[in-house]
Amino acid sequence: MTQNAKDLDDYVTLLDKRAEETGQDSSIIRRSIGKACAGRNEHKKTIGQLRISIELLPGDLDTHKLLMASYDTLKGKEGAVQ
Repeated sequence: MTQNAKDLDDYVTLLDKRAEETGQDSSIIRRSIGKACAGRNEHKKTIGQLRISIELLPGDLDTHKLLMASYDTLKGKEGAVQ
């Protein structure tokens, strides 16, 4: 669903606002948005969403792997070391 969303940035803005107002957020939704951004080669946005996802669910190994891959893509071999 999120890969096809044309207004993904607007959705993220709304999600950020709701999370701030309610204190509730979703690791699954953030990871999904991160994957969609990666598919669009928007790796800075990918990293931001995946970092939020990991804050919400630190033990999610798949999200950690996606985050490392995005750092690698964005910054080359040194990226994942950060």
